[in-house]
Amino acid sequence: MAEDQVGSQQADELSAAVAAVKKNPTDPARWDRMDELLETIQRPEVASPVFAHVLRKRPSLELVTEVGQRGVRFYETWYGEDSKELAAWLEAVLEADPSAQWAFERLTIAHTVGERWGALLDAYDRAVETADQTSRRMRLLEEAAQVAKDFANSPDRAIGYMLRLHALDPDNVGLAAGLERLLERQERWADLVGLWQSRLNMQAPKQAQQTRVRMANVYLDKLARYPDALAQAKHVLAEATDNEAAHEVIERVLGAAQADAAERREALQVLRQRHLDAHKPEVVVRVLEQALGYAQDQERRARRKYSRFYKGR
Repeated sequence: MAEDQVGSQQADELSAAVAAVKKNPTDPARWDRMDELLETIQRPEVASPVFAHVLRKRPSLELVTEVGQRGVRFYETWYGEDSKELAAWLEAVLEADPSAQWAFERLTIAHTVGERWGALLDAYDRAVETADQTSRRMRLLEEAAQVAKDFANSPDRAIGYMLRLHALDPDNVGLAAGLERLLERQERWADLVGLWQSRLNMQAPKQAQQTRVRMANVYLDKLARYPDALAQAKHVLAEATDNEAAHEVIERVLGAAQADAAERREALQVLRQRHLDAHKPEVVVRVLEQALGYAQDQERRARRKYSRFYKGR
């Protein structure tokens, strides 16, 4: 028989074997026959579609596992251990059975060896969403954050994972410290303040006061959110009237040209009362004179009168 006739016959046999698998994918002998013919004919493109065909039929999870692992061997053999074809197959298996941890672990290896960091993080995203246990979700978030920081050069994505992990594990001091450093480095000021805010109830009163002062200074220096800065400083002063750092925040709001007049008036009132209570009329005068720069005409006249009064005391 001519060589081309032999080749044609073998190709027909392979096609028939593929059709037999499609008809009854639960029969291991049919898969084995297809594999034998593949070794001879070396035509993986003929057999490749059968794997996706089986999954489209929504098989049992047991069959998904069996066919999934056969597919891994097939794609490793014919396309390579880190091939995109293998990765696509594993993603299809996970779509059919999100709980197939073996498929996820093999997928992470394929993407890691292939240095497809974005695809690897996408795989983690899907795994996190389908994780049915908090402990597994936490482990996945921790691994994803590590990949994003150390390999993918994606610090913002790492922050996203770490913020979600912190919400699940707020008592993790090391995680909070690492997240704080990363937020500062990326200048994610609103998220940094949010992190500090979330940890206030875990801190001793004095430490919480220091944290609120830090929050107030970020509101001033980075976010120009003067009402929030005032609120944090006033919260500290309600607990510790002699807190100098909080009073410095109030004075900075008073001197901030970008702050609204109402915000600066509020700051003035707090400072004036504080220095009156401390019997420091000379400081009251300084504060009032500082306020003249933004006061309207009627307010300016009143403050000059108060200023002259306190100077005479």
